Amino acid sequence: MNSFAFDTYAFIKSLTHAGMDEQQAEALLEFQKQLINDSLATKRDIGEVKASIEETKASVEETKVSLEETKASLEETKVSLEETKTSVEEVKASLEETKASVEEVKASLEVLRLKTEQSIEEVKASVETLRLKTEQSIEEVKSEVGKLKVEVEKVKGEVEKLRLEMKKDMKALELHLTLRLASVIIVTMGIFATLVKLLP
Repeated sequence: MNSFAFDTYAFIKSLTHAGMDEQQAEALLEFQKQLINDSLATKRDIGEVKASIEETKASVEETKVSLEETKASLEETKVSLEETKTSVEEVKASLEETKASVEEVKASLEVLRLKTEQSIEEVKASVETLRLKTEQSIEEVKSEVGKLKVEVEKVKGEVEKLRLEMKKDMKALELHLTLRLASVIIVTMGIFATLVKLLP
């Protein structure tokens, strides 16, 4: 803090010697002291303002550096956003391709379902035809047995043999149909499982 030595006694003495009365001299002294204090305060304020200006300049420089860094960061963010946008577009394209693949799989499954139903109906028809033929054959054999009493024993042996063969054929056919149906079901389940994994 600045200080200033002011000799009040000498000031009043010089005024009174000049012809001014003491009361006027004291009044002038107070006015002079106020001017000196105001001047000192103004100088101190100017120093503080200068210091504040220097601090402001430093702050402005820091702000400029920060703005440059922010600008660089914004540029990086812009590049990152562009890359993200590209990635999103690629994901959208991939999703469209996946959707198309799902539609193709659904169409394939529908075709497979129709073919499977058709195959099952054909097998049922074949089994029914075989059953009718078998019944017809049995009736024919019975009729022949009635007519050919002499060859009863021979016919019985042939009939028994035929029955065993037909039974064996029926079991083999039943096993074949069961295995085929199980294979179709397993393949269908596998396709559905794959479809579920492909779905988002």
